[in-house]
Amino acid sequence: MSLVSLSARGETVGPFGVSTSRDPFDDGLFDGVGTVKVYTDNLGVSGIKIQYVTKEKFHLREHESFGISKDDFKLEYPEEFITVIKETQSFDMTYNTSFVSSIGFTTSYGRTSDLFGSSALDGIYFALNTEGHVEKFIGFLGSSSVRINTLEAHFGTRTPTFESKPNSECGLPVGGVSTLSFDDGVFDGVSKLTLRENTSCIACRIHGII
Repeated sequence: MSLVSLSARGETVGPFGVSTSRDPFDDGLFDGVGTVKVYTDNLGVSGIKIQYVTKEKFHLREHESFGISKDDFKLEYPEEFITVIKETQSFDMTYNTSFVSSIGFTTSYGRTSDLFGSSALDGIYFALNTEGHVEKFIGFLGSSSVRINTLEAHFGTRTPTFESKPNSECGLPVGGVSTLSFDDGVFDGVSKLTLRENTSCIACRIHGII
């Protein structure tokens, strides 16, 4: 069994395998994954069903989801996310195409799933490793026919698990009395501060970061 290792940093990686299939798919980009269901038979992976999550809403994507058995891999979204996808590819001489014979996952918690399917000794083993970066798996793409032939993976930067603004305190005003008041709101930081001065006052322009 040979090994191919690929690393990603906010990009699409793959495809794993070579296919003559005319049924490509692209699940799109999501915030994360809740559950991956892997369908297998005596040859390997016959289908996958992914429960993606975006803004607390579930989105299901199925690809040839049938088989003799089914295995679920659940994640503790949003804190836990997939960082490594492991896969073996075998080749079907009859249809002149590769197919996914097994697949497994490693998460940000350090959990590693079983390798679902059949790990053929003559297959090629692929591993996508983020090498300690904060990138996470956010969507599959690939091709399928009667089973999963090729797989690619969208990886993106981890998003915060909370949307609250940082704690802030409002100080007392400095300067004279004016009838025109303003409140810019609360931001994550400041990227630029521009000051203009004349004989009577100072004007200020601030570029905030959200």
